[in-house]
Amino acid sequence: MTTAHCIIAAMKSFCVFGSRLVCIAATCAFVCGMAFAQAEGGGASLSEDELVARAQAIVDAYAVDHEVSVPALPNGLRVIGVRFEQEAADGAAPGPETPRLDLPDWFDPAWILGRIAQGRRTVIKLLWRVEPTDGDSSAKAAAQVELACHQGYARVQQEGGPVTASRGEQPPGTVFWTEHPMGVPRTSPPGQYNLILTVNAGGARTMPLGPVMLGGWSERLSEIASRLRQAFPTAAPAFAGRAVLARWHRTTIAIPASEKAPRTLLICSTADWMEDKPNLTEVARIAVRYADGFEETFPLLLGRHSSSHHYDFHSRSGSLRQERAPIAWSVSARLQTVEADAHVYAARYELSRGHGEPAEVEVRFVADEGTLTVYGVATMP
Repeated sequence: MTTAHCIIAAMKSFCVFGSRLVCIAATCAFVCGMAFAQAEGGGASLSEDELVARAQAIVDAYAVDHEVSVPALPNGLRVIGVRFEQEAADGAAPGPETPRLDLPDWFDPAWILGRIAQGRRTVIKLLWRVEPTDGDSSAKAAAQVELACHQGYARVQQEGGPVTASRGEQPPGTVFWTEHPMGVPRTSPPGQYNLILTVNAGGARTMPLGPVMLGGWSERLSEIASRLRQAFPTAAPAFAGRAVLARWHRTTIAIPASEKAPRTLLICSTADWMEDKPNLTEVARIAVRYADGFEETFPLLLGRHSSSHHYDFHSRSGSLRQERAPIAWSVSARLQTVEADAHVYAARYELSRGHGEPAEVEVRFVADEGTLTVYGVATMP
């Protein structure tokens, strides 16, 4: 194959797999330089596959999950893309009850910069490009990112403080990465977060980069199982632990066969970040599916079936608009400087007869804000 064919093959690989944000000039220079070196008999001869592989390695090294568009800094640095790298934390893996995300029809998935799974260590990488500038190109930028819940009640901070981004002697068109470790956001509520870049380069400025979806996490906990059995001795638990739901999330829990025919569905939960919502606001919708295909649904209502975990604390201010649902169990808690019991609440639903035993229960969050933490799902005779 001729040198020209090698260059064409390499660039075809770039066009198929690359991003327009990758430094095309660097790729072309590498390919052309190696090709001319071969043509003039200098250096080691590279096969077509080796030439394409080296060009592809450059493309892969600078591939992004999503492009971003923000103004350049005075020193000529501009963030042009983002990549999310995740690894399993302490060997944990999400269970079958892990909440799933169902985006509404009006939400274009192309808007999402990336998705982060709870329970995984995450590093957010920013791709920077050097731009021509009339400013002080030697000025360094201290950059740090955070994930801010779009409803304002939760944040995931960068670990370790700001990261330095410097152009040094690099010419315009050069690209490079900065890495921003975020730790393991296991306890943060799932849902839409905004990725925000704060950078100090001769003056602090904040740049929203775009939406990120934080996935749900569930875990089975022996402590919760013990509390469930103690509070409801006749219950047959299907799930005991913690599964946090927020807007657009649902969880499905399989119901094991029981010795006695189930007559009641028990759901233990707390509904939080809804202290200003009126009583009987629908928080979630419960769907019970039977082995014969029959399905029935129930509402989970604020103040009747679930309430704020720290109801006693919030009630002191008189701002609560919800009543307190029936309590399943309580624990001693301290919020800010106040000691007050925290509660988990019990919702009971009478099951239909004539369809055999229920096969699974789906809990779908339907409120427009807040979270629902499911601690237990069980059937009772």
